[in-house]
Amino acid sequence: MSKSRFLVLVLTLGMGLPMYAQVDGSAACRLLPTHAQLQSALATARNQTNGGFNLDMWGTIVNRDGVVCAVAFTGANRGSQWPGSRVISAQKANTANAFSLPQLALSTANL
Repeated sequence: MSKSRFLVLVLTLGMGLPMYAQVDGSAACRLLPTHAQLQSALATARNQTNGGFNLDMWGTIVNRDGVVCAVAFTGANRGSQWPGSRVISAQKANTANAFSLPQLALSTANL
């Protein structure tokens, strides 16, 4: 199975789990990007000029069953992001997962 069929990656401003969290190391997360890959993707997104607030952000990856596989942030520490947006990141990951099919993977930006 390809990563695109199972990956739900959400970038959002702020939140509160540790940046080092590889939450579930089980086989259910094995085919998904690692915490290091998520953190790298977040750093790349954070450094792009996209017309937003240009703030540090959280990212969450869930597997097809909605299990959180990784959580990361771009700031120097957990306080660098809006604390409330950590939950939003996880909710957006679950929403994108819930409305995606193997032949059509959606992001919350497309919903």
